[in-house]
Amino acid sequence: MFLSKLSVKYATRNVKRNPKEAPTPTTKSKCRHHLQNKKGGIAVLINDNSYFQALEDIKTRIHDAQHKAVLGMNREQIILFWNIGNVIIENTKYGNKFVENLARDIKLDFPKAKGYSVRNLKYMRKFAAFVPDEEKVQTVSALLSWSHNTHLLDKTKTLDEYLWYAMQTIENGWALSSLEYHTETKAYARQALADKTANYKALLPMPQSGLATDTLKDPYVFDFVEQREGIIEREIEDELVANIAKTIMELGTGFAFYGNQYQITVGNVDYYLDLLFYNTRLRCWVVIELKRGKFQPEYAGKLNFYLSAVDDMLRHENDNPTIGILLCKEKDKMTAEYALRDINKPIGVSEYKLSDFVPQEFVDTLPSAEDIEKRIKDKFKIEED
Repeated sequence: MFLSKLSVKYATRNVKRNPKEAPTPTTKSKCRHHLQNKKGGIAVLINDNSYFQALEDIKTRIHDAQHKAVLGMNREQIILFWNIGNVIIENTKYGNKFVENLARDIKLDFPKAKGYSVRNLKYMRKFAAFVPDEEKVQTVSALLSWSHNTHLLDKTKTLDEYLWYAMQTIENGWALSSLEYHTETKAYARQALADKTANYKALLPMPQSGLATDTLKDPYVFDFVEQREGIIEREIEDELVANIAKTIMELGTGFAFYGNQYQITVGNVDYYLDLLFYNTRLRCWVVIELKRGKFQPEYAGKLNFYLSAVDDMLRHENDNPTIGILLCKEKDKMTAEYALRDINKPIGVSEYKLSDFVPQEFVDTLPSAEDIEKRIKDKFKIEED
């Protein structure tokens, strides 16, 4: 039975307890759950022993975790949040009121503790449901900050996707802003799920072939370069170099920029590589050729020639074979696979995307964000009337 504040006060005076029975919550604790709502009435909330048992369980876990958190153990906080999420899941019969009560009571008992708002408790519930395996929590999730975890809970749809981004974050040391960039540009779909066009597995030994294939994306997204009518390869290349930090972020871990239009001389003839990198993770040179239009089979032959020259001129005896990446505005996969079939150097072929660009003459004709917001508000006001 749910009691009002007044009835709780008097009812608890005359309660006789069996000394063998577990003690029930105090009057003070029970009264917390009978607060006035906005309309001045009494809000009927949870007044049940199982709720208080769950609350005590969580409070004990918080005490233990706070002690360990003094040592700077982010891992303990993440595991604590996962455990709290499981307690909430076990008490779903109470609905959202359970979470609201928890947030209020934790605040009362731990006034200086942060991170136990209703919103965050709901994240904990989502976290426990999304990552049910405690081993994964301890070995993967607990190595990320809570901000990283909540971002992934918002942006990923499957556990595999969550774990992929989590592992990439751990291995590459991504800050939250870097993780946001990669989730925003759908790196999982472009790097882990994409049906890539490359001959790395056929021409490179393990684990080099696996690392090179995993590094390749399709498509690459250079959203800091505006898509303009008539833009030429050199202009795109110049933008990539001018924004080299963003370019390297998109290319992936380990890429160190060495030069653009890098000159090599073969048979007294000068040739120029569009972009030359060294990858410290792959321990090899990487030549990137940029094409404005659709992939053509002869592109593979020319890049094959460049890779042979770099292997002879720049490759150290401890370096792995130089690899090539052909970036085209579009490609026919079958044509690219045929072109690579008899090539003897490791090459990958990917598409690239630039940012959408609105011509200046059309900018003034488009509604601003404020105009759109005003129209939406006006529309809803009309509908409500």
